[in-house]
Amino acid sequence: MNGSTIQQNQIIALPASIRESRILTADQLDMLVSSGPIPDPNPAFYDRHVKEIMHYFSPNPEEMEFELHRYAACLIDEKKYKEAWQVLLIL
Repeated sequence: MNGSTIQQNQIIALPASIRESRILTADQLDMLVSSGPIPDPNPAFYDRHVKEIMHYFSPNPEEMEFELHRYAACLIDEKKYKEAWQVLLIL
Protein backbone atom coordinates (compact mmCIF):
# COMPACT_ATOMS: atom_id res chain seq x y z
CA MET A 1 0.00 0.00 0.00
CA ASN A 2 1.23 3.46 -0.76
CA GLY A 3 1.00 6.48 1.58
CA SER A 4 -2.10 7.95 0.00
CA THR A 5 -3.99 4.64 0.30
CA ILE A 6 -3.07 4.39 3.98
CA GLN A 7 -4.25 7.98 4.56
CA GLN A 8 -7.48 7.27 2.68
CA ASN A 9 -8.11 4.25 4.92
CA GLN A 10 -7.42 6.37 8.01
CA ILE A 11 -9.90 9.00 6.82
CA ILE A 12 -12.52 6.31 6.18
CA ALA A 13 -11.94 5.06 9.75
CA LEU A 14 -12.75 8.49 11.23
CA PRO A 15 -16.06 8.90 13.04
CA ALA A 16 -18.74 9.91 10.52
CA SER A 17 -19.30 13.25 12.24
CA ILE A 18 -15.66 14.17 11.52
CA ARG A 19 -15.31 12.48 8.11
CA GLU A 20 -18.52 14.08 6.79
CA SER A 21 -17.92 17.50 8.35
CA ARG A 22 -19.31 20.49 6.45
CA ILE A 23 -16.35 22.53 7.71
CA LEU A 24 -13.22 20.39 7.60
CA THR A 25 -11.53 20.23 4.21
CA ALA A 26 -9.89 17.14 2.72
CA ASP A 27 -6.49 18.76 3.34
CA GLN A 28 -7.35 19.36 7.00
CA LEU A 29 -8.51 15.75 7.39
CA ASP A 30 -5.24 14.59 5.77
CA MET A 31 -3.23 16.71 8.21
CA LEU A 32 -5.22 15.37 11.13
CA VAL A 33 -4.78 11.68 10.26
CA SER A 34 -1.12 12.28 9.42
CA SER A 35 -0.55 13.59 12.95
CA GLY A 36 -0.99 10.11 14.42
CA PRO A 37 -3.66 7.64 15.47
CA ILE A 38 -7.04 8.79 16.71
CA PRO A 39 -6.51 9.50 20.39
CA ASP A 40 -8.89 8.64 23.20
CA PRO A 41 -10.96 11.54 24.47
CA ASN A 42 -9.20 13.18 27.39
CA PRO A 43 -11.70 13.97 30.16
CA ALA A 44 -9.18 16.45 31.62
CA PHE A 45 -9.04 18.47 28.39
CA TYR A 46 -10.10 22.05 29.01
CA ASP A 47 -10.35 24.90 26.55
CA ARG A 48 -12.12 28.15 27.38
CA HIS A 49 -13.35 28.62 23.82
CA VAL A 50 -14.84 25.12 23.75
CA LYS A 51 -16.59 25.80 27.04
CA GLU A 52 -18.12 28.97 25.58
CA ILE A 53 -19.26 27.14 22.43
CA MET A 54 -20.81 24.36 24.50
CA HIS A 55 -22.60 26.83 26.76
CA TYR A 56 -23.89 29.12 24.03
CA PHE A 57 -24.91 26.47 21.49
CA SER A 58 -26.10 23.69 23.83
CA PRO A 59 -29.79 24.27 22.88
CA ASN A 60 -28.91 23.53 19.25
CA PRO A 61 -26.58 20.50 18.83
CA GLU A 62 -26.21 20.98 15.05
CA GLU A 63 -24.95 24.54 15.49
CA MET A 64 -22.71 23.42 18.34
CA GLU A 65 -21.12 20.76 16.15
CA PHE A 66 -20.69 23.34 13.36
CA GLU A 67 -18.93 25.76 15.71
CA LEU A 68 -16.75 23.06 17.26
CA HIS A 69 -15.67 21.94 13.78
CA ARG A 70 -14.93 25.55 12.84
CA TYR A 71 -12.74 25.90 15.90
CA ALA A 72 -11.03 22.54 15.23
CA ALA A 73 -10.30 23.67 11.65
CA CYS A 74 -8.52 26.73 13.03
CA LEU A 75 -6.50 24.54 15.40
CA ILE A 76 -5.53 22.21 12.54
CA ASP A 77 -4.42 25.20 10.46
CA GLU A 78 -2.27 26.26 13.44
CA LYS A 79 -0.84 22.69 13.58
CA LYS A 80 -2.36 22.13 17.04
CA TYR A 81 -3.43 18.61 16.21
CA LYS A 82 -3.75 17.23 19.76
CA GLU A 83 -6.08 20.06 20.69
CA ALA A 84 -8.06 19.72 17.46
CA TRP A 85 -8.58 16.01 18.11
CA GLN A 86 -9.92 16.70 21.59
CA VAL A 87 -12.31 19.35 20.27
CA LEU A 88 -13.59 16.95 17.61
CA LEU A 89 -13.95 14.06 20.05
CA ILE A 90 -16.11 16.03 22.48
CA LEU A 91 -19.36 15.08 20.73
